[in-house]
Amino acid sequence: MFSIIMPIYNSENYLRYSIESVINQSIGFKENIELILIDDGSVDSSPQICESFKNLYPNNIKIMKIENSGPSAARNCGLSNVSEKSKFIGFLDSDDALSHNALQSVYDFFCDSEDVNIAVLPVYYTGEKEGEHKLNNRFEKGTRVINILNDYKAIH
Repeated sequence: MFSIIMPIYNSENYLRYSIESVINQSIGFKENIELILIDDGSVDSSPQICESFKNLYPNNIKIMKIENSGPSAARNCGLSNVSEKSKFIGFLDSDDALSHNALQSVYDFFCDSEDVNIAVLPVYYTGEKEGEHKLNNRFEKGTRVINILNDYKAIH
């Protein structure tokens, strides 16, 4: 149902926490989530951390390796490897984490909202930076559905 794409570059200090935030989703990892990890040429222990999780969840975790090309190339590589059964695609950086109920909330939102094609969640840092991301100001007016054809200046 969900494909989460995670570009990874030298993230050994916080990678486990980020991956575990996906595995521990309330919606059920084994039944509903594939995690696509893209090693973007890491030279630390990030590849070994990814392999240890793949060994635990071989049916849910894919690992792709590319030469260091940056997060956009890694995300595109992930998009090329999403399974056909996936209905929702999300991106999570290796220094960020999902709240326990994040994917259930996304699923509920899409079930309740017709004609919506993209959802944006609040972001909180967990790696080198900590705290709330500056783009969370887009939620000051609460949860909203924006028609980007009418409000094309809206963030995201």
